[in-house]
Amino acid sequence: MPELLIPPSLVHPPFYNTNSLNSGDIKSTEPMFEIPFYAEILAENNKLENLPWLHKKMWVPAYINRWEEERDILQRLFKNENRQEARPYMIIGIARFINILFWMNNLKTQTSSAESLEALLPELNKTPVNSGERLAYALNNPDHYHSYIQLRELYEETRKQFAVIKMKES
Repeated sequence: MPELLIPPSLVHPPFYNTNSLNSGDIKSTEPMFEIPFYAEILAENNKLENLPWLHKKMWVPAYINRWEEERDILQRLFKNENRQEARPYMIIGIARFINILFWMNNLKTQTSSAESLEALLPELNKTPVNSGERLAYALNNPDHYHSYIQLRELYEETRKQFAVIKMKES
């Protein structure tokens, strides 16, 4: 199976440590939801026609809904102090949230680095207050309960903000 190149700006832990993804290793039936930055990877390899950052009214609510489905799982895992099992859910939840922030602003996701996000997010028009700092904390500590709390609040603020955006753009 062919290798998919990962955009260099997205090759950062905890998401990726190498610059390629073997498409034969993808076992997911929903890669857009389960593989970090899959749309950007496909776009980088000229394998995506409908760009989600240009169809935010479809993709942002879908990603928020997926978070809401997984939020209770994370709550239970952290309540049981199962940080190791919570970690993959947090990592994909953080990746989707990064996508949401860029896509809400009609942009392809530009970075997954905590430092770059802290610098770049304040420049975007539509993001929650202090989202760069809060997201950087979650990125650097994805298996901590406090990171879950930050991410949960960021999703909730973004859900409300996106509802306002949809009303203004309708």
